[in-house]
Amino acid sequence: REFAASYLEPLGITSMLDTPVLVAGKPAGVLCLEHVGAGRRWTPAEQSFAVSVANLVSLMLSWRAQAQS
Repeated sequence: REFAASYLEPLGITSMLDTPVLVAGKPAGVLCLEHVGAGRRWTPAEQSFAVSVANLVSLMLSWRAQAQS
């Protein structure tokens, strides 16, 4: 809600699907899908897709961290 007036409303974003990106079990970011237009509910398939992508990003960030150490 804190972003509604300054971000969501000016861009016309009516629906969001946020999924945490974790590295070593700790938050490293958020994968955020945004929808512009009439409000909507995210389908189970879309939710599963978002979690899968967030997990892939988490894996790549973990691999990068290991390579740098």
